[in-house]
Amino acid sequence: MASVDRVGGARGTGSYAMLTAVVRNEWGFNGTVITDYYQSGIVNDIDEGIRAGNSQVLHPDGAKSWFDDSSSNTAKYYIHKSAKDILFSYAETKNFAETAQGLESGALIGETREVFAWWVPLIIIIDVTAAGLMAFWIFMALRKVNKQDAEILTVSDSEQITED
Repeated sequence: MASVDRVGGARGTGSYAMLTAVVRNEWGFNGTVITDYYQSGIVNDIDEGIRAGNSQVLHPDGAKSWFDDSSSNTAKYYIHKSAKDILFSYAETKNFAETAQGLESGALIGETREVFAWWVPLIIIIDVTAAGLMAFWIFMALRKVNKQDAEILTVSDSEQITED
């Protein structure tokens, strides 16, 4: 992540020396570099940033006008390079996740082993038991209410008989 602040007079998000010379060439980083925040032209300049080695822009408004120049060959080259960096990061992350789970490194990306989920039948049993208990509780509550209503009716009927 490229910082919002400036390093000397150069923006952190637009410093070729920092994002390409150091991070990519010296350290060998091939992944995505994203801005820390975006403010149109005040803090970040997308054209400057993408040429410096930035891959993505963290834009609060969804980026209405991304580039001042997106038609020149230089701009197209750096847009292509940014897309390549983003896709490389995604593919490398998937590969790392699969090899970390003990899968073969030659396995297809996105393919997973079928594993029996022991917890699924357990959740079903718990849900069915809870539904049964809830139904029993509702039945008992309604039965009690019906008995009380019957007693009230019986008492009121007997009061009417004595009054007549």
